[in-house]
Amino acid sequence: MLAKARERFEGDTRTTFEVADYSVAALQGRYNAVVSALSIHHLEDDAKRALFDSIMNVLLPGGVFVNAEQVMGSTPALEERYKREWLHKVRALGATEQQISDSLFRQQEDRCASVEDQMAWMRSAGFSDVDCWFKDGRFATLAGTKPR
Repeated sequence: MLAKARERFEGDTRTTFEVADYSVAALQGRYNAVVSALSIHHLEDDAKRALFDSIMNVLLPGGVFVNAEQVMGSTPALEERYKREWLHKVRALGATEQQISDSLFRQQEDRCASVEDQMAWMRSAGFSDVDCWFKDGRFATLAGTKPR
């Protein structure tokens, strides 16, 4: 993903890339935007909340945080439905049973949280205009803005 992003923004002097393990290293710098994709769901809920606070601290006023993420259903029934729909979709796309089995094994490490919880944690960190801009089953894009 980083290689594609570097290719896309090649020559854009306003864009920088930081590669770090945000679960152990403090975020550094000042940014107009912090974007994450399919990463934060690996953290425990307390670590997610702490990360949202850290992101707020490095954003410039008016800066945005965008998180394209895997989320948990807000009820057990929805969570089961998301799992069934995911299996149906990946099979329809041609995934082999071995690939599905491998993915299900990796998913045991996931620590998903609901859209509602994550939006509440973002608001608690100080983000404004927090919203879920896209959602399809267990995949969602959440965003918030640091007030000016």
